[in-house]
This record gives sequence, C-alpha cells and structure tokens, in this order.
Amino acid sequence: MKHSTSIPAILLSCLLLTACAGQHSTSSADDPPAAETQSSVQETPETVSTETAAPETEFAAVQTDAPAADIKQPVTEPSVLPADADEASPYATVTAEGWFTATVRALMPDYVSDYTTERAAVLQLFQDVPFFMILSPELCEQLTVGKTYAFHISEQELMTEKTNLFDDGTLSPDAVIHSYVQIDSVRTPEEGEDGLECWHVSYQPVS
Repeated sequence: MKHSTSIPAILLSCLLLTACAGQHSTSSADDPPAAETQSSVQETPETVSTETAAPETEFAAVQTDAPAADIKQPVTEPSVLPADADEASPYATVTAEGWFTATVRALMPDYVSDYTTERAAVLQLFQDVPFFMILSPELCEQLTVGKTYAFHISEQELMTEKTNLFDDGTLSPDAVIHSYVQIDSVRTPEEGEDGLECWHVSYQPVS
C-alpha cells in the first residue's frame, strides 16, 4: 500500500514541472533577443545620416566654382594713336566766309560786360528756329527788331563737326551758330537774298 500511494505523487510532481517549463519557453520565444534589438536601434541614426548628409566632395566643388574675390583683372594699356588719327576724328578745322540773311527777333545785353549795352541779338533764318549771336554794340545800333538784314562773316577759322561740311562747299548753319563766328558788317538784303536763298556761307579745309 505504501508503494502504490507514492507513485501518484510522483506523477503529479512531473506534470507540474512540465507545465512550468512550457510557459517559460513560450515567453522566451515571443520576445526578440536583446542583442538584436540593440543592434537595430543603433543602425537607424547611422542610416538616416548617411542618406541626408551630402558628400564632402560636393561641397568642395561648390566652393571652388566661384572666382576668388581678390583676383584683379589685367589693365589694358591705351593703344598708340595711328598716324592718320586726324582723319578718324569727327572734327575738322576750316576757313569760313560768306553771308546770310536773318530777321532780328530781339536785341539784348550779353550780361557779361554790363546789363544795359546791347551786344547780342536773337536772329531767325527763313522758316527756322531762332538762335543767339554775339554782335558788337556798333552793329546792334544798326538793327531794328522785326526787320531782316544780311549779316557778313569775315574770313576766319573755326572747328566744327565734319557732318556740318556739305559736299558742295557750303557750311551748315549749325557750325556758325555754335562756333560764335564774328560778324563784321550788316546791310539791307537785296532782292532774291531772302527766303530759301538766305544762306551763303562757304568753307575751305585748312591744310
């Protein structure tokens, strides 16, 4: 009787031990190893930083593309003028002489010598714009505002643009107006010296 009673007790102990061992093995299988978990966590920041960070060689290329700020451009020395530089110049010196008819629009001082003595006149060519011309006080005394006169230009040199030199030997009115030529005399124009025939100023090149 003693032997039969101890056998069931032994079997019950075995069953309890088996159940405990099964629960421990199941929980260990469900949880991943601690070493693998730590390894995956450490690899994540390294992967992200590798994808987002630009290689050092790309930054070096960008920095070397821009020119250095302290690089100075070479200075070009002025070229020596050729022997025919006068021919290339837009200006020419000529000798002018002739006469023109114009209407006196105003007489006035030059405001340099004084403010009372008439030394200048506003003249107007036929169907043209008025222009200012310096005259002597003696010539101004011979003029009346509103009348037309013939103004004589004595022979004199002046410098003007070559575009003011016409092929027929006539000098452009612009050359006379902007050069302040000297008028040596005035007179009443003859028949046919006004209108379209108001300008007779010629030039000769200075050799």
